[in-house]
Amino acid sequence: MALFKTSTEAREFLEMLRRKSGGVRPNVWCRVAFGLSLSQESLPDDEDTDSKGQEMPEDVFFGRHRAALMALMRERHVPDMIGRDEVGKIVKLHVERGVRFLRREFEKSGKRTDELVRRLAGRALVTAPSPDGSVAPIHEGNYAFSLIPGENTSNGDPVHVVLNGPGSSPHVAIMGRSGTGKTRLALRMLREASKDRSGGPFLIFDYAKGDIADDSQFVKDTKATVISADRPNSIPIAPLALGKVADEIGVKSAARRFHDTVLSVVSTLGPKQRRRIIDFMQDLYWSHGFAPDLEDFVSLVMSRYEDEGLGDDSLTATLRDLADFPLFVKAEKLKKCPFWDGNYIIDLHRLPEGTRKLAVFLILDALHYRAMRMPESGLDKDGNRKMKLVIVIDEAHNYLPCKQPTLQAMVREVRSKGMSIWLLSQSPDDFDQRGYNFAREMGLAICFACHVDKKKMVETLLGGKIQTEQVTSLEPGIALARIPNQTGIVRMKCWSPKLS
Repeated sequence: MALFKTSTEAREFLEMLRRKSGGVRPNVWCRVAFGLSLSQESLPDDEDTDSKGQEMPEDVFFGRHRAALMALMRERHVPDMIGRDEVGKIVKLHVERGVRFLRREFEKSGKRTDELVRRLAGRALVTAPSPDGSVAPIHEGNYAFSLIPGENTSNGDPVHVVLNGPGSSPHVAIMGRSGTGKTRLALRMLREASKDRSGGPFLIFDYAKGDIADDSQFVKDTKATVISADRPNSIPIAPLALGKVADEIGVKSAARRFHDTVLSVVSTLGPKQRRRIIDFMQDLYWSHGFAPDLEDFVSLVMSRYEDEGLGDDSLTATLRDLADFPLFVKAEKLKKCPFWDGNYIIDLHRLPEGTRKLAVFLILDALHYRAMRMPESGLDKDGNRKMKLVIVIDEAHNYLPCKQPTLQAMVREVRSKGMSIWLLSQSPDDFDQRGYNFAREMGLAICFACHVDKKKMVETLLGGKIQTEQVTSLEPGIALARIPNQTGIVRMKCWSPKLS
């Protein structure tokens, strides 16, 4: 049974490789091309290539490696859950793109197949286990995400932190009541990381006052782009887009994901309204394609309500708020999501509270979906994982109680993708939510003076026994911290009141 047919161009190049390599068959080179394409961060576009080349039967392409190759492909295309009828199409897309990569590498190798093999081996065959047990490529250079949050009060030495080291979580919790300097500390660390380029790009959600967006010196130092979310169609991401390849399971998963996000913000929806969200969202994908806009969903729901003679309810009220504040760039105008390539601050403070939360959760949904389709981020020789994106959620106590599944999933799942989540909140108590304890996922925890009800929670975050009075009575600029891969609680000076 034919799995796919190559393009004419691919057939000619693969046949030339067969001759020059002394008889290495095209199906072997096809697997090499397939692997090269799977290793890329993005998925292949659904390009219009012909199918007039060589027929590739399923057993010939996969050989004895079908289970392994299918597992790799499903891992890259999660959560699409590829159906059997989609396998040939997706394999062809990867092979065609991989052949183009092979052609470029062949040219760089002086059109010598022995040199081509050496180049391919040099870039991909050296691997090592990552902290979560999976495998990622090892690269030359230093990926250490180094921070100095303060000075040790016992000896005055700088406190050095490697946030992305082996065996540690890259996530950060910074706690303190208003005015203690938690946002100031976070911005200082981001500024320093931007200077030495040890961290990845950052995305900051400015929730309450817009003071981060208004910090012109920080914006200048980090070359950050400020997005005012109250301006129509200003946020450059398509939160509902599924990409070129989707199927019935992928659509159902996306509809459920949107349903869960809406429910995390609007808790008053009844069973019928909840079911309508899922049904209407699935209808939207099948009628508008796999990259609809949020406005398309609002229009569809309003139209269905009118057709069915239904009155306004909490669902339509929420959607009317979204219609009043169109948040996202139109999908058709968006070439790519820029958050992986530069520093961004999204100023949300002028939006209604529910719309603020919904905007953040939809962005997190989209970033999580894309991250889980990427290969694992590479490691340096010391096991430090390359950082690709730092997400900073200011005033996180407004989000943590929402029981938003994606926020929980991100702190569990994205560390292998080179992502770090920073949660800035008012108290250690905020991290212990019903059904989920965020404290267990934090690598670096820094606690300024704050109110504490749950002694056990602050001990979990700081990694040691402590009296709550030690936290509530901290002087200005002083914090207690748990440092990744170190034992004991560190007392440090993060800023000086004289310089504030």
